[in-house]
Amino acid sequence: MVPSRGAATGGFAPVAYFTLRDARHTLATAAEGTGLEGSIYAGLESLTENILGRGSKRVA
Repeated sequence: MVPSRGAATGGFAPVAYFTLRDARHTLATAAEGTGLEGSIYAGLESLTENILGRGSKRVA
């Protein structure tokens, strides 16, 4: 699914890229009060928990 902007799709037309303005939750807000390294670490920790924390289906 491609993000969209414009009137044709309820105020949005398809675009093939994201901008910083599109980001609602950034690494800087994920770990406020930490430096660049702390923000990156918190983002990676959140991502891995999100991906690895889910159960997986075994396809037979």
